[in-house]
Amino acid sequence: MKRTIITILTIAVVVLTQSGCASLDESIARIESMTQSAQTTRDSSRSKLDELELLRESIPDSESGPIDSDIAQLRAQISILDSAILQAQQTMDEAQNPSDALTIAVDSISPWVPAPIQAPLVLGAALIATLTRSGALKKSARSIVESIDLAMRTDPVMRSAIESNANTIRTIQTPHARKLVNQWTSR
Repeated sequence: MKRTIITILTIAVVVLTQSGCASLDESIARIESMTQSAQTTRDSSRSKLDELELLRESIPDSESGPIDSDIAQLRAQISILDSAILQAQQTMDEAQNPSDALTIAVDSISPWVPAPIQAPLVLGAALIATLTRSGALKKSARSIVESIDLAMRTDPVMRSAIESNANTIRTIQTPHARKLVNQWTSR
């Protein structure tokens, strides 16, 4: 939760400060450049993580504390970068192609707003729309997970079916989905 709030605040600050007196297109170009830089950093971190995980395999568990800490930090950094990159891309997409009632409304009035305010207004509305959409999706996902969990606890046939297909389910689930399922279920 703390990481999500920090990511959101960082994106909001970047969106508002990078748009300044620039046009919407210039602001989006700046944010795209920053997003590419974040992608490069993430890719570099993934390479370092792969190297450390390979090295970790050769270290006895009794001596692995420092490398395990480094691995955990890199995983956290990659997760934060993934979230920030995704949010920035979604925000830029929503700003360029409004699909939410808020962004459609802002897009329609932005030509009459003074130029220095246009980009922060459009990008801010796009950020709010994508965060709202993301929150709704997370709430929906949680509802699905909790309903399946309840059905598994109350129906032995359902529990058996899910357990017998657990490997198939795990191969399809993303690591983040697996984390959320574990977090939201009674396990």
